[in-house]
Amino acid sequence: MSGNVTWTGPEEEGSITLGDLWHAIRKHMVSAVVTLVVVVVAVAAYTFTRTPEYTATAQLFATYQRISGDDGGISEFNSGATYIQSQIQTYP
Repeated sequence: MSGNVTWTGPEEEGSITLGDLWHAIRKHMVSAVVTLVVVVVAVAAYTFTRTPEYTATAQLFATYQRISGDDGGISEFNSGATYIQSQIQTYP
């Protein structure tokens, strides 16, 4: 920016030229950029210093169905339960 710039405004009342718009933009460019940077830094600081406020729960229901016609009794149900437990432990 040069130090001796003078601006007299629109030549006619109510008319705005492209030069007038360019001058208004240049005049407020520094304050707009500074405001943008301050807002972005403030929002980032607020976001990263907040404690996350989310919760999640999950339930898993696993069953074992024996093959019809095969009566293995308690030992079959025990092996089925062992199988289900080993499969559940492999989930991440």
